[in-house]
Amino acid sequence: MNKRIYSVDLLRGIAVVGMVFSAAIGYASGLPGWMFHCQVPPPDYIFNPDARGITWVDMVFPMFIFALGVAIPLSMRSKLRKGVDPMALFGMTLQRWAILLAFAVTLGNATLKPIIWLCLFAALVRTDKKWINPAGWGAVAVVLAIQHFFLNIPFSLEKYDIIIVLLARVALVGGIIWLLTRDKPFIRILIWLAIIGLKLYGFDWTQYLIIALPATYVGDMMMEGVNIVKNSDTPRAAIASILGLAAVVIQLIFLYNRQVILDGIITAALGVLCFFVYGSRYITMSFIMLMTGIIFDQIEGGIAKDYCNFSYLILTYGQSLLILNFLIWLESNIKFRGMLVMTGQNPMIAYTVAWYVICPFLSLIGVMDVMGRLAEGSIVFGLLQGLIITQLTIFATALFTKLNLFWKS
Repeated sequence: MNKRIYSVDLLRGIAVVGMVFSAAIGYASGLPGWMFHCQVPPPDYIFNPDARGITWVDMVFPMFIFALGVAIPLSMRSKLRKGVDPMALFGMTLQRWAILLAFAVTLGNATLKPIIWLCLFAALVRTDKKWINPAGWGAVAVVLAIQHFFLNIPFSLEKYDIIIVLLARVALVGGIIWLLTRDKPFIRILIWLAIIGLKLYGFDWTQYLIIALPATYVGDMMMEGVNIVKNSDTPRAAIASILGLAAVVIQLIFLYNRQVILDGIITAALGVLCFFVYGSRYITMSFIMLMTGIIFDQIEGGIAKDYCNFSYLILTYGQSLLILNFLIWLESNIKFRGMLVMTGQNPMIAYTVAWYVICPFLSLIGVMDVMGRLAEGSIVFGLLQGLIITQLTIFATALFTKLNLFWKS
């Protein structure tokens, strides 16, 4: 496998843009509950741990974790084939974990956001000039020290961006497991089953590996040149891919509305239909994951993101694999290279530029205040606010990607 697989970039782009859009929409606009986290519903947006169900907002982070898992073998196997020593890869994995942790703590402590972002740009940008990254981290330290000692804004290691911390954990443990089992897939399956067992007994520290580890098998297959969507130009492939995408949407509708039995019946029927129409083992595995998630919805008293249960993890894995299958089918028929793909190629810039650059600038010129007032009580302007911020994020990230300015992630 020599060519880049843009469908993985697009999946990652959809996930990070979904995170931005879900946080940018108007929260007092009268938007329906399925536009927010299921457990943080309108109108008061107070976390309710007893709420059960799933919305599209609950799905975007697992989708990003899935894309991370797929990318582990794509990146590491490529380096191994170029002659990089496995022990050096261990060191790179540890370094990546440390950088992501420092990134997470910096974001959590950032008050002077645009200034911190510029410092992070220097700290994280991929460059051949070895002095730039250390200088960037030095600048980050200086700004945080100014906040702490001169602006009375205490620095604390307990303030961090939880999403980046979780990504760092999955990248570290998932990367090490893949390195140790890269030629021993059966052992990786046993480790995955052990992690599932730990989750069912209440150990949550490794829970997102339930998504990431099986995703590494998808990356392995891609790296070996195995066609995930065989005979992609046939009507059967098109029908199965579209039905798979429909199954993703069906989960969101029926599980949110707690029509679980009906969801199970329809999902099982679609799975059987896809099997006989197309017979892809990836689509079949996706539907098995969906059905497992639906069954555990009943066992665990309902699917929940926080604190996430096994039903949530296994079902969102199945959804993510079906979406990737659809995107691979799409890529094989339509050669896409758009801004959303470029956003997926530069995810850490996309994740931060809205809140650390775009929104502070819009606030400075008064636009955020105007949009906020217009969005209050208006579904149209609430959505428009989200679309404007999200589109500006895509434009900015695509521009950096076009200029070949990538952040390490």
